[in-house]
Amino acid sequence: LQDLEEAYKWAKLCLLFPGIFNSPTLLPKMTFFFHTFISFLKEPIQASCDVLCKTRQDLIMIGDVHEAFVAMFNHCRQMFFAGTDLVTVDNHCTSTTLEMTKYAHVHQCLYNLFVAGDFEHLKNVIDEQLTHANCFDDKLQAYYCLVRFLYTTSNSNQAMEKTRFILGELGVTFPEATPDLIYRELLSTKAQLANISQQDFAKAPRMTDKRMLWTMRFMHKFMKYLFSVNTSLLPLVACRMIRMSSENGCSCDSAMGFVAYGWAALNILQDIEEAYKWAKLCLLLPEILSSPALLPKLTCYFHSFTSFFKEPIQASCDALRKTHQELLMVGDVQEAFIASFNHCRQMLFVGIDLAAVDKRCTSTTLEMTKHTHVHQCLYNLSHHLVVLKLIGNHSTKNPFEAFKGVSNEEIRDEDDLLKHAVSTGEFGVVQAIRFNRLFLAYWFKRYKEAAEMAALYKPRTRMPLIDIYHAFYEGLTAFHFARKLSKDDSEKWFQLGGKSLSCFKTWAMHSTWNWSNKLLLLEAEYHFSIGEMEKAEEKYYLAIKSARQHRFVHEEGLANELFFVFHASNGNAEEASYRISQARVCYERWGAFAIAERLNTS
Repeated sequence: LQDLEEAYKWAKLCLLFPGIFNSPTLLPKMTFFFHTFISFLKEPIQASCDVLCKTRQDLIMIGDVHEAFVAMFNHCRQMFFAGTDLVTVDNHCTSTTLEMTKYAHVHQCLYNLFVAGDFEHLKNVIDEQLTHANCFDDKLQAYYCLVRFLYTTSNSNQAMEKTRFILGELGVTFPEATPDLIYRELLSTKAQLANISQQDFAKAPRMTDKRMLWTMRFMHKFMKYLFSVNTSLLPLVACRMIRMSSENGCSCDSAMGFVAYGWAALNILQDIEEAYKWAKLCLLLPEILSSPALLPKLTCYFHSFTSFFKEPIQASCDALRKTHQELLMVGDVQEAFIASFNHCRQMLFVGIDLAAVDKRCTSTTLEMTKHTHVHQCLYNLSHHLVVLKLIGNHSTKNPFEAFKGVSNEEIRDEDDLLKHAVSTGEFGVVQAIRFNRLFLAYWFKRYKEAAEMAALYKPRTRMPLIDIYHAFYEGLTAFHFARKLSKDDSEKWFQLGGKSLSCFKTWAMHSTWNWSNKLLLLEAEYHFSIGEMEKAEEKYYLAIKSARQHRFVHEEGLANELFFVFHASNGNAEEASYRISQARVCYERWGAFAIAERLNTS
């Protein structure tokens, strides 16, 4: 139509679509097309040229390598037409050709194989690249895919050792992580960050040194492997990443350094406000670094590990479901499965209908096994078993059936899974299984087993959400034994219960919504255990009311069940009967028919 205005109008309007559809990964591609084919009709071509240079990096970040190289070529062409110094154009053309011929096919090949889960072919391609590389720098892309491959296939120790070797080659080493050193490093970093405002954070320069960018990238991966195998070194890595970012500018991986620092502030300094502040601020980095593809990953970590300390856990749960899809859209399959598993876990803790949780766990396992993502699948299998046992259909539906043929080692049930996790050093999986067994033992009122699993769970594995629920069920179990045993034997149980009470008093100050009903129930059990019946009765009422107000139907049922025990022990048969019927109603609404049946037979 030769209509420049119509062309420009709609090309410009298309740049709004990523915001309209809440799909930030679409923006680099739309920006690339706009400045390659349209913008120069009305805007200075120098501006289009500059934008294409930046867009190329954004396209690589979201895994769209083909479009990235098209953007690079058009940047070179527009530099020529804009009259840029020809020596500079020559340099850009040379580097673009080298990058295309040297990395374009290899990078796309490695990426596609990883996403597809074709790990046998991926390993062969990686080995070929490492064999033919001319220098260490040429090996970095292949090394990066190698450590991801090792981690995804549940070889966390090998992934960690290989990453540590690569970091050593890049000039980064770490001392022995003693508690005193960790504490001092965290306090030093906290003091360093105390003077940085949100405005300062927004003005942070970008890191440009290529080796330093790779160093940050490998430290990011190193932290992930440490989280699964041994968390002691993780705070030192986080502090090092923050120091490098403050001295040399921020990169996309800087965000994960701040996330890990927040995690360490939470678990070691016990500073919820500091942890929440930096986890929240990290959500600004994608915009600051013009890297929208980073946002889903940061959102995943925020809602998996931090947000629930101050925000309703139901909101975190919903956000993780949406974030899983966004991570798949940007090609970040590993993080997508982290989001998916944590969504499944939070669905259970929120009290969502267990049939829906079962369905979600099933689809998550199928998706993980389809892509051969073994590591995260191990967590989900044990969690899914919990859901099935609560429903009461675990004898007819075995979640481990879907795992056949995925791993070289046969894992037929949770006992096999535990042996595998112990033998491979998957300490996080071991701890998750112990927590899941504590959870089930308490709900089925197998108090001795619950106490044993609670004790085995320690020392805690630095997974904040299940640490919180561990404290809750250990505290309830402790007060049960404190009430049942003699004064001499009950002392240690009162101490355990007291620790849980103290924790929940702190947590409830930061989020009444999430933790007040649990605090009130612990207080009720405490008063019942020491014979303060009026105070206990008041706390039971308040615990039930709080659970109902904050939409924790399963914990409303639990409070009613424990209130039943209280009234039954005091000979109040009418009130006891009412409370047990209310508990049954709540459990059936939750979909925990095996728990409801337990009430009928107990």
